[in-house]
Amino acid sequence: MGDGICEIAIDGLPSVARQAPPRIDPVNQLDEDGQMVAIPEEPYSIKRWQVFCIIFVILGAFGGVVYFIVLPIKSYKPPSVLKPKPGDPSRPFTDATPEIPKEYPWEQQRIPNDLQPYEYRLTLRLDVTKHVYSGSLVINLRCYHPTEYIILDIQDVRISDNLVSVIDLSTGKIQPVADTFQVSDRRTRYIISVADKLRVGSIYRANITTFTGRVTAEPPGLYTAMHRARRGRDRRMIVSGLKPTGARHVFPCMDDPAMKATFDVIIEHPSDQTALTSSPSESTTTLPNGWVRETFYRTSKLSTHLLGFALFEGMTELERFSSRGQVVRVWSAFDPTSSPAAEVALNTTLDAISNIKDLLGLDYLLQKTDVLPVPGQIVPYDVYSGLLMVRDTLLFCDVDDSSIRDQLQCAMALNHAVAHYWFGISVTAAWWSDLWVTEALSTELAYESLACHFPELSMDPIQLVESVLPAFLYDGHSETRSLNSEAWTETLDGSEKIVMSGKGLTILKMVRSIVYDSSYMRAKKTILASYGTINTSQLWDTLSQATDSFVNVSLVMNNWVSNAGYPYVTLRQTVEDNGARRIYIIQEPFSYFLTSRSTLHWNIPVAYKTKEQSDARVLWLNDSVKNISDDSPMGEWVLGKVDSNGFYRVNYGPGNWKLLSDQLLTNHTVFDVSTRASLIDDAFNLARASRLLIPTALDLTRYLDKEDDYVPWKAALRALHYLLTVLSKSQSYNSLKAYISNKVVVAMRRYKIQEDVIRRRLLYSELFEAACRYGDTNARKTAIELFRKWRTRRQRIDPDIRKSVLQEGIASGGQSEWNFVWRKYNSSSTTSPQDRQLFLTVLASSQQDYILYRYLGWTKDGFNIRREDVPLVFRSMADTVAGRELAWKFVFGNWRELQQRFADTPSIQEEILRSVSSQMTSGYELKQLRQLKELIDIPRLRRILERAEEQTDLHIRWLAGNEKYVSDWLGETDV
Repeated sequence: MGDGICEIAIDGLPSVARQAPPRIDPVNQLDEDGQMVAIPEEPYSIKRWQVFCIIFVILGAFGGVVYFIVLPIKSYKPPSVLKPKPGDPSRPFTDATPEIPKEYPWEQQRIPNDLQPYEYRLTLRLDVTKHVYSGSLVINLRCYHPTEYIILDIQDVRISDNLVSVIDLSTGKIQPVADTFQVSDRRTRYIISVADKLRVGSIYRANITTFTGRVTAEPPGLYTAMHRARRGRDRRMIVSGLKPTGARHVFPCMDDPAMKATFDVIIEHPSDQTALTSSPSESTTTLPNGWVRETFYRTSKLSTHLLGFALFEGMTELERFSSRGQVVRVWSAFDPTSSPAAEVALNTTLDAISNIKDLLGLDYLLQKTDVLPVPGQIVPYDVYSGLLMVRDTLLFCDVDDSSIRDQLQCAMALNHAVAHYWFGISVTAAWWSDLWVTEALSTELAYESLACHFPELSMDPIQLVESVLPAFLYDGHSETRSLNSEAWTETLDGSEKIVMSGKGLTILKMVRSIVYDSSYMRAKKTILASYGTINTSQLWDTLSQATDSFVNVSLVMNNWVSNAGYPYVTLRQTVEDNGARRIYIIQEPFSYFLTSRSTLHWNIPVAYKTKEQSDARVLWLNDSVKNISDDSPMGEWVLGKVDSNGFYRVNYGPGNWKLLSDQLLTNHTVFDVSTRASLIDDAFNLARASRLLIPTALDLTRYLDKEDDYVPWKAALRALHYLLTVLSKSQSYNSLKAYISNKVVVAMRRYKIQEDVIRRRLLYSELFEAACRYGDTNARKTAIELFRKWRTRRQRIDPDIRKSVLQEGIASGGQSEWNFVWRKYNSSSTTSPQDRQLFLTVLASSQQDYILYRYLGWTKDGFNIRREDVPLVFRSMADTVAGRELAWKFVFGNWRELQQRFADTPSIQEEILRSVSSQMTSGYELKQLRQLKELIDIPRLRRILERAEEQTDLHIRWLAGNEKYVSDWLGETDV
């Protein structure tokens, strides 16, 4: 193996290619304010305006003389200066912007490391009733290279003119400011140009007296959310969304994750509102206007995106101190002292801190941790130093009144948020293309901690079905990006976070399998002890060093993060002319679209085994094709991915697929649960991509009535649900539903509603939901009767099947049943965010078009359904056969109104379009998609519809080639 090559970082920063800024010689002239101005040298040439000036002089116009003298001073500014007019510093610059030469330092993607911030002093004046805020800022900087520019990131923040100053703290002298200006080409920067170059080794203070900004309806920056307070009142709160590049939307800063600094924060706010930030409150001063000035302790060194803010009213906290005197507080809109859910959230957070500290042998050093519920569907959690913002539906789970699935999701969200302290805050991604490193390491750590919460569960299979298989799904589409893509600077939505966590987690498992556990753990501890920021190259190098350079990790693993997507491997057994038997192993890039052409290849550790082998062998597939001797007995299966320990799919020849299917029927426990789930998931997704015949995939499900584990069932039902969606208008639809229902019912007979073992609770919940969904008469009767007793006698429904029961009650009923659940949703006594989300979801299960259409209409009025909950309504509607087509018709006919209603929340527009357009299967729907796309001029929204077009076209072509195969298979199978 060759040696890996990586750039060496200085002071935690990767080296930046820098070019010298334009040379500016001082000229002894004064501007209108009596300040020295710097004028760039230019070769003398006669320009058109000079000719006009000469003409004016010849005519004897005194004004022309003044014009001739003043204009050079005003015109020789650095190119592309977007300097606002005095008195209106925020006015957008509308004149044509000249192209900025590339040598200007503010045009580099990253701010040059000539100056490094080491301390921010930030004051914000916030009020939850206002949509604007103001602030002031002081930045202390160290100078490492001579420069005349202080360059700051800024976006949608307005800086008042002539209120910027620079002081040389080394000498105490004021550093004259020659100019301030803003540039907006590929990114927006605010530049403070000083008259004399800043000197290496000196420290400087940049002071911005006043800036203003807006509180928006969604991230990035400071945004609002509405939480349901006691007595059913909706209360407004302000929270921050700063990852990846949202800090520049709040205050001017050097918004680079590698530029860490301390923060002294002051928040001025009304006295009846509560302010939180990353550090504890130090003191409060009452102001004359009824406000308070709250000063917070200095933070440790942080990247800008790790400084969190929140302001709210109507919440109270439940707190507890650790043995080290550290306080953890959980906030809630209801009385936390009377709610078991708040107590569970607090205990889970404390347990996560303790578990991870013990796993790593490293302390949790934050003196306070606030856990804040944030309503809506925007993010599952947002992590700041000392401030964890968790979606309210993922925070509050009652052990006695929440389903086991909800409990697992809540625990995972809190464990993942806490794990970010070690990988994310203590060790931060050096740049956004390295974000996958800390995201994957924190996900791995969260699952290890979750295993301590639920010791009876094996976490490897759980993480496969909950994190890895969804990542496969999203990463197989045409617009996927590599893990180290620079595009992470721009956005990080839900599906992208799934890919980053699940794919990154699997890559770490692959690394762990080649460097062994002891070296891997040693490398993780080295990272935590030695790095403040880390990039991908440093991760690989540290892992290699942990093996004493026995393995060059970069050489074998780098293409897993630099290549977009992932491969699939085909194992084919052949007999040569001389009678020798060989296995050919072929790799190709995987895509759901046959039109995709790629020459990418990966270094794949193919872990394969045969029926007669007790242990797997690992073959490194570095080329497109390799072949090995086949020493397995004739007629025995070969398995191409053992323990699902690799981010690749596996295909086989028809004979081997049949052998694997027969093995499942004969004795499925020969394969572990992860392998069974992966076999099913690979087969159906290869068939979806037209790389495998669908009957081959369906054959793997014949054993399911014998399956007694949640993980393979979850993978199978997910794949079969997608197949039913595509076949929803075909003649095979009802027969396939009946086949699935029969398999589910046979398996479900072995269990009872109230299981006491977690894995059985998970399985029964999954099976009961499937039995109701796919039309089993007995399951539906049971659900309808339980719904009736809940409605008339207030009889409790077991939480593991509550969703299914409510869905069946709504689906089988009419207006009366629907209205009853709607009233429960609006009831002031309903304090559980999970219940509110559940009620909104099941209300979409009605089979009455007029009820559903009215429900959809309420998403437009801004009164009945909160803005944050609108995406959930459309997702729930699109998940049912009756609601799917109706939701699309509603969006198609009301798009202008919806676009106007959610003009300030583009993410809601995106979620609506994504929900209703992703499951279409007809040429007529494809035509409508194209018609709607013509009405939209926003690039992100058009891309969603373009992907939906691509997906719909795939469905149409797939149905044309496979529907008959499904029908024939069902005809030959005992349904």
